[in-house]
Amino acid sequence: MRAVLKVRTLPACYFETLKHRNCLVSAGVADGTTDLGSYADIIGDPHATPGCPALAADTKGLPLFNCAAYTQTQGLTFGNSGRNSLNNPGRTNIDMSVYKVFKPTEKVDVQFRAEAFNVFNHTQWNGVNPYVSTTNFLYSTGAHMPRVLQFALRITFYAESSRMMSAL
Repeated sequence: MRAVLKVRTLPACYFETLKHRNCLVSAGVADGTTDLGSYADIIGDPHATPGCPALAADTKGLPLFNCAAYTQTQGLTFGNSGRNSLNNPGRTNIDMSVYKVFKPTEKVDVQFRAEAFNVFNHTQWNGVNPYVSTTNFLYSTGAHMPRVLQFALRITFYAESSRMMSAL
């Protein structure tokens, strides 16, 4: 008896683009003594080439904006940078999956699946430190997951009655 091998391929691609608009540059309350509450004073172009100081050896991150464009507010002022004056880094994510279904016998299906998340391994920053008085001001605070590959093998056995029902 000869087994018939049928192959079906279904490529799928998932593309996601997100733009976050919630970066608050914070400098302190109206008395200028704490880091919470008011906005920083803007003194330059935040989108210019970053002129940020180097980080300590145990701190990680990349400057995403020009750190020299902001300064701590003066006492009893609220700052002039405004709410949402910067956009957090966008996120472009491409996920793909491919699977094949083999039918070694009439009552058995074997599915092989390969999936890749963040296929092109594009670095996607997930936050910015908004506090002017910190050493990593306007540096990235982390990144989303790198490329992830996963493989699966699924074997489906059909009973005689369920196969007849699906044929109807």
